[in-house]
Amino acid sequence: MNTFLTILANDYRRTVSRLSGTIIMTIVMFVMILLAVYITGLQQIKGHIAYIADKTVVSVPAHPEYMEVTLLHEQPPVSSLYKLTYDAFVTQKPDGSITVKTLRNNKFKTMVAALFTPHSAAAAAAAADSGTSTGNSGVPSGTTRSTGVNITGFLLMFLLMQAFSNMFVFADDKEQGQLVRIAMAPVSFGTYITAHCVYSLSLIVPAWLMLAVLRLCGVGIGFTLAEYALLILVIGFSGVSFALLLNTFIKKPDNANMFGNAAIMLASLVSGSFYAATPEHSFFNIVVRILPQKGIMDFSRALASGTAVQHAGQLLYVVCAAVAMLAVSCAVLKKRR
Repeated sequence: MNTFLTILANDYRRTVSRLSGTIIMTIVMFVMILLAVYITGLQQIKGHIAYIADKTVVSVPAHPEYMEVTLLHEQPPVSSLYKLTYDAFVTQKPDGSITVKTLRNNKFKTMVAALFTPHSAAAAAAAADSGTSTGNSGVPSGTTRSTGVNITGFLLMFLLMQAFSNMFVFADDKEQGQLVRIAMAPVSFGTYITAHCVYSLSLIVPAWLMLAVLRLCGVGIGFTLAEYALLILVIGFSGVSFALLLNTFIKKPDNANMFGNAAIMLASLVSGSFYAATPEHSFFNIVVRILPQKGIMDFSRALASGTAVQHAGQLLYVVCAAVAMLAVSCAVLKKRR
């Protein structure tokens, strides 16, 4: 235990020279969390509606959470539609019927009309929730992701990259020949690797603390803090294992970092980290499903839909892949030292 604590304390002392980079990465992750929350809010609002009625009407007959409805007693200028101040004008006639004026396509117009028609509201709600609404160009807007899924996706790439950069302590030791000295010293190699892994994982804790602060401030973050702790731990462990593997086989730390960061960025993007990716090519789809990032995103979506237990195998696959990379790295290092 004394050896473990000594190595860990030394790793923290070595962080001082890289403190500015760690602070910058922490700030970036905080911005990503806020951006994910903001984008989720935009996704949930399918349209901005001006409901026009006479002055006797004090409330609208339908006010779904995915439509932002403003009650007006006079119709705004048509230019409001072109400026995207409103997506549609809904006018109530004296007989109670409504008319819809919009520049968007007929599908959107039909959905809005159904929302303000009581017997059709349920069907319209189902259509809106399924992500079938379209933009001004008529292109489908895609599947709406929950706040928790968006935050996980936005953090995924940066957590992996930070865990990768935090393993500089091992990379420097390897390049400078410290592993040879460790082999000659009465120090457990497993303790040495464990201390570096714990050090790296501890530096991604601020991401969880930022989520805890947002929760205390009343901001909706989607998942519980315990669920985020699990996801962040698995992501961090995967990053550490991948970093250890690359630094084991690649001699120069700079080369390992460049290759690792490029691989992380590409894999995160095609796995749907920042958007709902739906690859159509069957071969490409198979390749993407092998990536740990894809497993994490799929599990986070299952967590959001309440089916995490049924999809626990996806998270288990990520953990097993990380353990396998760690085991290979340790086996090679023990043989080489």
